[in-house]
Amino acid sequence: MEKIKSNEQFSGIYRSSDDIENFCLRITLKKIYSIIRVPKFESTQTSFEDQQSTTDFEEVLSVNWQQKVFSKTEKAFYSQKENCTTDLAKRYHQIIKDSRGNDSNNLLFTYIDQDNYEPADKFGSQNITRPKIKRNPSRSFLQANEKNRSLFLDHNQANDSKEFETEKDFVKMFVMADLDPSTLLVSIKYRKSDGLLIIFPDFNDLSNGYYLEIDQNSKQMFVYFIENLSLSSNNVTNQRVLKVEMNKLHKETNELIQKLSVSRNENFELPKFGRVVIMLEIIKGLNFEFDNIHVRFKFEIPKWLKVIEGSLSASTHSSFRKGECWNFGYCHSLVLDFDDEFVLSKSEVEILNLTFELISIDPLLGRERREGITSIKIPLTTPLNENYYTLTCFRDIQGNSKLTDFFERFFLGGIHKILDKTLMSSPIDKVVNYYGNQTISTGELCIKIQKIEQLRSSKRSKSHFETIDKIINSYHEAKAQLEK
Repeated sequence: MEKIKSNEQFSGIYRSSDDIENFCLRITLKKIYSIIRVPKFESTQTSFEDQQSTTDFEEVLSVNWQQKVFSKTEKAFYSQKENCTTDLAKRYHQIIKDSRGNDSNNLLFTYIDQDNYEPADKFGSQNITRPKIKRNPSRSFLQANEKNRSLFLDHNQANDSKEFETEKDFVKMFVMADLDPSTLLVSIKYRKSDGLLIIFPDFNDLSNGYYLEIDQNSKQMFVYFIENLSLSSNNVTNQRVLKVEMNKLHKETNELIQKLSVSRNENFELPKFGRVVIMLEIIKGLNFEFDNIHVRFKFEIPKWLKVIEGSLSASTHSSFRKGECWNFGYCHSLVLDFDDEFVLSKSEVEILNLTFELISIDPLLGRERREGITSIKIPLTTPLNENYYTLTCFRDIQGNSKLTDFFERFFLGGIHKILDKTLMSSPIDKVVNYYGNQTISTGELCIKIQKIEQLRSSKRSKSHFETIDKIINSYHEAKAQLEK
């Protein structure tokens, strides 16, 4: 025999203006072993968590109006097709069949109006006397205002009123606990004619639960809470307005897309083919002799490449020195395009040469000194394995003597006796160094290079496909002659 122990219970009486389509509540059921309150001296407030000593389990169920949740007994009954003879039972059978993968041993379930469930008395329990009706305008289903406060009846008015005695006009819903025996937790009744909603017991909070004691072979104690999750009328209105605006925006966007739809052959210009983008970052230099260093660099491109954007030669700004490190932080980009009129022969090599010259400037007399030269070769048809490089620099010795070199560099500045192209590029003649000068290693230059290459559409690829077509045609002609 179940018995609700507890806090004094009241029925909540509410008025709904939207046919309670947004009604939603949450039931939290917990099993407890003790409701003895243990005093705590550090705080004067107590909550349910402070009152209970141990909790066996907790189950939460959020339901909307007339939402069916099956009990374990109902699942077992309606899962057997031979038990389902009515239209409602057949519909329940199909629902359970479709949700076989989501089976759960839930204790909380619901009876809706179509189930024709009737509790022991009109308020849901044999051992509960006629509940008191609590006047609570501030907790209305949809926010109550001063104009409709009179719609909420207090206890004395409810006892004398006859509008709550008639049950035939109410649509009902019950939230149950699948205990031993099944126990009614919440009773909800709604009358559409005047929007009257009655819920027993009324909504509570997590610090003031309803206690439920069940006496069978052993005594069990439960506590449950009822929370109102319904949207207010303002939120509902805002959501409806937002939905209308979103549908309007979606329609206007589709119309605009249809107006802007273009034909690939007429209005849409395809991007260019065969372009190569080289992105260079000069990061820093290490271990050079003099200060105030800047870098001059130059790209040497094959004759079948055209410059679309950028410059083939440029210079960095002055550097910032920190110890034996000169920081540049200079970026440069170059966009190249393959010349469709030039057909690359097998002897041509798709390599781009990039040379660097590091120059220091005397701050007093403005003399320039060469601190080092270096170079790197960039493949245009193969990807770069790494984009970070540390290049070793070298320079020529003035007069082929270190002593002469020191005085000439200090007083006169560096003299460019050796052509950069002779040293840095691929040799053309048998003589690599015309002057026969000596060179020494200087510092290091740290750079980053990134390369992006587009798909090519040139005469080379066209001629390649033409050759394949010729081979296939020749094969078919030879086969036809053999068959004759």
